[in-house]
Amino acid sequence: MDLQTTDREEWSEVFKRLRVQGFGDFYLRDKYLVIRTPFISNHKFLAGFLEGLLSVQLGVKTLNPPLIFEIAEQ
Repeated sequence: MDLQTTDREEWSEVFKRLRVQGFGDFYLRDKYLVIRTPFISNHKFLAGFLEGLLSVQLGVKTLNPPLIFEIAEQ
């Protein structure tokens, strides 16, 4: 992606690129990450993918779309 994905300031660009690639609509709300219309509907798989990409721990708040994850720094 050619971005520092661990920098929170760059997350909007990361989410924009993921949206273009069809992963869904990503919204950052305070300490929550909301994903509307996710391409990957398996919350565990998507949480693992995003944890690795963003270097954060995510707590699952909903099991069905829209998916809501609570962000906890590592």
